Amino acid sequence: MTPAEELRAAATLLRTPLPPYLAGAQVRVIQGDSERMDTLAWCRVTDHGDDGDGECENCKVVEVLQPVLARLIAALFTAREPLARLLDDAADRLGFFASLGERALPLAEYELAVARALLGTTR
Repeated sequence: MTPAEELRAAATLLRTPLPPYLAGAQVRVIQGDSERMDTLAWCRVTDHGDDGDGECENCKVVEVLQPVLARLIAALFTAREPLARLLDDAADRLGFFASLGERALPLAEYELAVARALLGTTR
């Protein structure tokens, strides 16, 4: 797989359709049973009261049990499309400079690292 193909494959992964109950939902980190901000709530309802860290009957809740991990998952979920566009743009740059071959790789070095992390590969 070429570097441009890796970038596009990772973008495709980020755009993989979600289960119907998550499609169109926003994710929030909420206070779980442990009384820590370590639970994820996916919901289409945008108003959850004044504090915003509760859940409603429409929320799909997943306890993560680690606040940092919950924030990272929420951030990745929220950034799926912007990240996919970033990876597509990097693939386009590599395509534009294809005549440079391997010398063009620094143009997408960091995006390629993200793509490989998402794909679980090193090359």
